[in-house]
Amino acid sequence: MDPRKFGKILSLAASDNEAEALRALQVAKRMLDGAGLDFVDLAHLATATEAGGEAELVAELQESLARIRRENRLLKVENRRLRTATPATAPECDRDVADVKLKLAAERSARARAEAERLAVAEEAARLAADIRQLTAACSHLKCELERSEHERYRLVAEARRDAFAPAKRPGLCKSARTPMSQYRLF
Repeated sequence: MDPRKFGKILSLAASDNEAEALRALQVAKRMLDGAGLDFVDLAHLATATEAGGEAELVAELQESLARIRRENRLLKVENRRLRTATPATAPECDRDVADVKLKLAAERSARARAEAERLAVAEEAARLAADIRQLTAACSHLKCELERSEHERYRLVAEARRDAFAPAKRPGLCKSARTPMSQYRLF
């Protein structure tokens, strides 16, 4: 980040034009984000510089530089090791390929077993659904038969009651059996 350009942008933030001042602050924030900083870090740097904290800032920067150099050295060593390493030998590759083939075969057989089980379960479910439909139809038929037989039973019970309370009829006599039926007039 260029400090001069950043200073010019911040000076525009003091403009009387609100839009210009807001835009200047947005650009300044973008510049700080690009440098990995924010306004809090900027305020910390400003107060550290005013309070004579330049030595602390320099120490922090040197510590960061030393850490980055150590990481760089380690990465160079790792890079050299990888470049000089011998590639895997053919038998090792063949063994790895055989292991992968075995794993794939095991996965395929497991999938085939699972698919066969799924199909068996689906067939069983279809068979059970057909059985349920048949049983439902049989239950419905039996229910109708039961209702019909109950109606027949009620009819027979009513007929038996009527026959139990009715006197035996003799042709030609009325209730008291003294007066013949012919004496009664019907309308």
